[in-house]
Parts: sequence; structure tokens; C-alpha cells
Amino acid sequence: MSDDPNGFKPMKVAIHAAEDVFEDEDGDGFDDSDDEETIAEMAKSKERMEELAGHAINNRVLTHDCPSDAWGCLLFVIVKDMGDLMACEVSPQRIFRMVFSFVALFVNLALQGAILYWVFEFVLSPDVARIQSNYGSFHAECFDKAGVFNVTRWDKDFSSMVKDQLCHSALSQPAFLFGILFLWTLAMLAEFRENLRLHRHIKGIPALPPAMSGADQVIEVDNGDFVRSQTLFVVALSPNTRRFIYLLIIIPKYLIVFILTFIGWKWLSASENLSDLILNALALQFVVSIDDLMFYSVFPERMAERVAALKLAIPAPDFDTDEDRETAQNHEICVAYVRSVVILGISLGLLWVYFYFFFDLIPGYDGDLASICAQFYQSEKPSCGLRRKGCFPMGGR
Repeated sequence: MSDDPNGFKPMKVAIHAAEDVFEDEDGDGFDDSDDEETIAEMAKSKERMEELAGHAINNRVLTHDCPSDAWGCLLFVIVKDMGDLMACEVSPQRIFRMVFSFVALFVNLALQGAILYWVFEFVLSPDVARIQSNYGSFHAECFDKAGVFNVTRWDKDFSSMVKDQLCHSALSQPAFLFGILFLWTLAMLAEFRENLRLHRHIKGIPALPPAMSGADQVIEVDNGDFVRSQTLFVVALSPNTRRFIYLLIIIPKYLIVFILTFIGWKWLSASENLSDLILNALALQFVVSIDDLMFYSVFPERMAERVAALKLAIPAPDFDTDEDRETAQNHEICVAYVRSVVILGISLGLLWVYFYFFFDLIPGYDGDLASICAQFYQSEKPSCGLRRKGCFPMGGR
């Protein structure tokens, strides 16, 4: 099969497995022992594979980038290396790349899990215990049995250290706390939507024709540059490959997002002072970015280039008229915005439910610290404002 005049070699790569199936000893392209039904199925698979490869070569596909992180490396290994191995195309570098990617992902998950466990065990639990102890002392010493607040006990008898800790905790400023929790929810929503897009793109890739091997899932196209480079199009996925992607990438990423969201809400709510609230939010973002850190610090440049060259190719829909195309595009835009609004609404709804109904940091907390600590905050405001003179007179002692 000759190369394309532009330097492309798509069909040679895409359908070599089908060509092997069609070869036989007498050279007529078919195994004489096969029945007509099997021969017809093979011919149909080969034709379908040529069609998918042709779509990619002629830019009749919607292409989407592979994630540039440790998960993207695993996706590359699943669709390319594992597919080649299933076609008995074994090489040492391919096996080493697979082992390296799986080990790196395991280390990534282990680090995220270990850090979350350490945070929960050695940071979050002690913070919650101190806040609950201080809040219990506040209720026991500053309220009577009828639940009436005693201002004198609060101002004169209650421990100034405990008072300072309570009024500087995130609980004392529910609006500020809710705002930070909302920002954390948006950060997790970005992770969720990135995985949702990958989920949709994987779902949209056509099924690999029955007679084709796993090596035909990806076609390699020379870009024709002076520096020889390639674009790798994922044009089809076998059922096993799709299952591997769901089990090893899509589902774990959904679980990580939900776990990080809940632990983040709890950790941020337990911040002992407002400055820690900001620092804890930054620390949580560091935990989320471990997969990016692993990708840029551990994987070789060659692997990063291969991941960047991998494109998820979904056949573009055909339209009879330009009017049909415009109608479909407008519908797609409306669906995209509706989906965004729905996802944002569900996220805010979950945050609202947690904040007002499942806030287990202080069970039954009714926000009484916010009003009582208002006077405390007034005493901590600076006495000198902008352009005010004579605030700090010299002498006088």
C-alpha cells in the first residue's frame, strides 16, 4: 500500500490487522475455509476501518486533546500500548512505558490518599476537637439554663484566650466561610467537568469493527514538518479498551472529586482562624495538583510529547444543508449552556445542603457566634485610618 503524496501513512497503520486477516496462501485475499458470511463481515470491518481512518486524515472529525497529566499518560498507555500488545506487537520500551505509567499513577493515588488521611487524622480531627471544646465552654459559661446569653460573663469572666480562638475561627464569619467553600466547590467543579468532558469524548468514539485488532484503535499521521512529528488519532475503541478506561480513569477520577470536595468542606470549616482558612484552601489545591506535579516532574519529555500528540477523534456529523448545520450548532450551544447551569446549580445545592443541614463540625450550630463576636471584631479594628494625622504622638510619658 503506497504512502500518501503529502507524507501521510494512515491507511497502512490503521488497517494492517485487517490486511493480515485477508491474506492467504493462494493470494486471492480470502481464506478458502471461511464461509461467505465471515468473509462479508471481514470485508465490512475493513471498509469501516478505512472510513474511520479517512475521516481523521481529511479533518472530518472533532478532535479533543488528551489530558496533560498522569491520567493522560495512563490513557495513552491503554489505547496505544495495550492495543499494540493485544495485537502481539511487543517491544521492551512499550512494556517499560506501561509499567512506568501504572506505577506513577499508583504513587499519585497513594500520595493523594495518604495526605488526605494525614490531614484528616492529624490536622482536621484535632482542630474539630478544639473548636468543639471551646464552643462547649462558651455555651456552658456564657448562657444560663434557659439559653439566655449573659453579656457580663462573656465580657468579664470568660477566658480571653478561648474568646479569641472562637471569634477568629471560620465559624464566627459564616458568610466568609460560605464564600471560601463556594470557591473550593468551583475548583472541584472544574475537575469534575474536565472528567465529564473526557467521559463524553470517550463515549463518542466509535466502536472498533469486530475483525480489527487493538493496534488499529490509533492511527499515526505524519505532520510533514521538517522535524518529523506525528499526530495520533484515536479513531475507534474496542469494548475491552473502553472498559479499561472507565475502570482505571473515569470512575476513579469521579470518586476522587467527590471525596476531595467533602473533605475540603470539612477541613475549611474547621479552620481555627480566618488566615488559616485561606492557607488551607491553598493546601487543598496542592493536593489536587499532585497528578500534574507527577506528570511534569517524573515523566520524560518524549512521553509528554506523545501524550500531547494523542487526539480523541469523534466523527463530525454530516448535514444536507448549511441551514441544518447552523440549527445543529445552535442547539449544541444551548445544550452546553443548559448543562453548565444545571451542573453549577446542583453543586451549589449540595453545598447549601451541607452547610445548613449536614454541618457536623458543631452539630446544631445556629450561628450565634457571628452576632456575639461582632463587638469583638470592632475592638480589633485599627484606630487610625487613611490620611489621618496625629495618630502616634511623640513623648507624653
